[in-house]
Amino acid sequence: MSKVLVMILALIAGVLGFIALAPAPKRAGPVAVAPPVFRPAAASPAPAAAAPAPAPQVRPQLPPLPPPRTLPASGVRCHEVTLEWAQGRPMRLFIFMPAGDFAPRSLPCILEAPAGTPLLHGADIGTADEAAAFLPFTEEGMITVIYSIDGALPDAVPRDGSPAHGRAMQAAYAQFTAAEAGVRNGRAAIDYVLARVPEADPDRLFTWGHSSAATLALLLAAKDDRLQKCVALAPCTELSPRLGPLLREPGMDRMFPGLADYLRWGAPVTHAGGLACRVFLAHARDDDNVPFAQAEAFVAKAKAAGRDVTFLDLPRGGHYQKMIELSLPDALDWLEE
Repeated sequence: MSKVLVMILALIAGVLGFIALAPAPKRAGPVAVAPPVFRPAAASPAPAAAAPAPAPQVRPQLPPLPPPRTLPASGVRCHEVTLEWAQGRPMRLFIFMPAGDFAPRSLPCILEAPAGTPLLHGADIGTADEAAAFLPFTEEGMITVIYSIDGALPDAVPRDGSPAHGRAMQAAYAQFTAAEAGVRNGRAAIDYVLARVPEADPDRLFTWGHSSAATLALLLAAKDDRLQKCVALAPCTELSPRLGPLLREPGMDRMFPGLADYLRWGAPVTHAGGLACRVFLAHARDDDNVPFAQAEAFVAKAKAAGRDVTFLDLPRGGHYQKMIELSLPDALDWLEE
């Protein structure tokens, strides 16, 4: 079994490692856009697509909002929240509030999951100071909620193809897929905001992500009709081209049970015709991580079903920081519409 694990994990590192779909980006400076005046979205959300049915899971308890700490220089306030699932696994939230005092239901709120996963396990959110390195939406007057995804691979686990690594990958994958690839975490974050953050406007709930986090943002946009808008930058919308080779490896049915089904229900393109909100999608033609053709296929399928999708076709920009810098100003303008 250890030989099989070594082979499988080497394949993951070699074939999938380059897709460790980018970590949360950091900006060198402010985005050069005028501060928008946010208004409720004009379009009514479409009905949510039916979700796949992993094992039932109880939503977590929603504790009171803890006191914030104020980030130096910016005046942004950060609330650090821990939610406990029935299974005992904690889910973490950072809730960043713009500087100042605001009336109830007066601020838009945007939700963000961590990026940097191979779409086989979840991710934690690090520290608040690390997360605060990228807060363009809070700087533009929105509440930003960053949430962890069930099935994070513990930092202490060696990434060496050992049996311990294999067992950790199996456990992380099981938790990740039970949480619908993080959709249930996104829903819990929305639950918390609506219940415990009075400044959040329920008519202006958005989600966004880059790379693997954009994949989750699109899944959430198809499965939660409380969202009004979704921004997806360089998402992986089809899992089979990326993860499908694993199905041909011996022992894969033991390593990742239900993988073939996950490649279908975990792919945003499967749900493109049932988006429950408006979507802004950006992709660069020279992206060497996720093929540009995936974005084209997703947008075509969504539009054929009558969904409201704005597509920013970037001639250049790659997959990482440059494409974010090129697309973010347009995304911010689109959010204010």
